[in-house]
Amino acid sequence: MESKLRKAVDEVKKLAKEFKAENGNSSLRIPNKDFNLWLVNSMIQQNGRIGKLEATTKILAVLFCGIVIKLLIF
Repeated sequence: MESKLRKAVDEVKKLAKEFKAENGNSSLRIPNKDFNLWLVNSMIQQNGRIGKLEATTKILAVLFCGIVIKLLIF
């Protein structure tokens, strides 16, 4: 999923450069580009945080199950 988001960022950057080359600094389009870049970058960061949280949760679940099983056996 992260590669799709990175492709989206690259595409938005490319489109913004093309627009600037054709139209100069239009006050209507540049904020849209900036907002889109911010949105995609936020999604990339959240995707990374979600991955870390999932990994941590799985590790804690395994450790918790191991502790419970060890306590039940002894």
